[in-house]
Amino acid sequence: MKDIFCPDGFLDMELSEYEYRESQLVMAEFIYERLFESENGIVEAGTGTGKTMAYLIPALKFALENDMKIAVTTETKALQKQLIDKDIAAVQKIFKDHFGIDFKFSLALGSSNYPCRRKFERLLKRGGFEQSDMVYLNKLSNLFKEKRIITFFDAEMPGYLWEEIGRDSDICGYQKCLMSSMCSFQAARREWAQADLLVMNHYLFFTNIASGRSYLPASDGVIFDEAHSIESIASKQLGFSIDYDFLINLLQRFYQKGKYSIVNNFKDNKLREDVILSVELIVKESQIFFENVRNLFRGLETVQRIITPSVDGEKFVSELKKLISILDVVKEDFEDDDDLRMELDPALNKLIAYCEALVSFLNFTMRTMFTGLNAVTRNCSEIYH
Repeated sequence: MKDIFCPDGFLDMELSEYEYRESQLVMAEFIYERLFESENGIVEAGTGTGKTMAYLIPALKFALENDMKIAVTTETKALQKQLIDKDIAAVQKIFKDHFGIDFKFSLALGSSNYPCRRKFERLLKRGGFEQSDMVYLNKLSNLFKEKRIITFFDAEMPGYLWEEIGRDSDICGYQKCLMSSMCSFQAARREWAQADLLVMNHYLFFTNIASGRSYLPASDGVIFDEAHSIESIASKQLGFSIDYDFLINLLQRFYQKGKYSIVNNFKDNKLREDVILSVELIVKESQIFFENVRNLFRGLETVQRIITPSVDGEKFVSELKKLISILDVVKEDFEDDDDLRMELDPALNKLIAYCEALVSFLNFTMRTMFTGLNAVTRNCSEIYH
């Protein structure tokens, strides 16, 4: 580490703006020692220490010497991109020039950050987008021709439009999809498997744990950059939530007055009317339910323990289950239409998951400390089951 970080060291040679900082060297040596001893470590360092290089270089050096895979996880996707574009590129040059070795690295994002070619083609075929959106769709079409891994960063399109073409795990056919050979997500997963360094964010790290570690390849060590947010992110990703705005947006996928929605494809008028009525009733019951929840917590900064919340959600749950039952019947009419199933299945699965989370909330004995409605984990063993 001294050869790299000290004055006249490798970093000094490669980076014109480099300044020697003793604290950076101490941190780098500490990181390397923890990896060597297979121990955990926590570092707190002030602004200007050069933390990124102080963990990247020793972690990669150790990993390459011992044929290991290292994961670096950051707080946001923007920080991931910064690591890939700036810091890791500089480290790669140092390793090539001074150690004669190269390494592979890969950006790992949640699957919805990759475009689905099939959804993209369906959107073009179906229409329903504004003329002004064509500039984004044309750009994505040109990116597809480059035959490389494409992400949300590359497409640079508005969120509402990406919602229409981003990958949806609920309907993905994986290798069975006719367009799997040109799938950015499948290509990304192959790249992850070959990488010495995986760059992800905290949300993805804990989502992978929640999914039984089936999404990402196993890593031999992990470095959390910006670790102060881990508690709250772990609670969210390993737990469940019920959210009013999320529900309303989900219901609008089934029916939204004056706009295109899934009910427009129903062949049976009676079923269409049943869904519209059911959606309207759920909206009404959800407003009553969430107002009661707000009243339950109003004026309480900290709630130590809640055993079976004293809020009635039985009718809310009942209406959700009715809509799910109606949509199960509708699915039979969509059996032979893959495009319509692509719209219905993911929305229905999310509605079922929401209903299950609501039931869990109503029946759950909460042993975790609460600040308002945001879980703050006091004991790692009590992170939501």
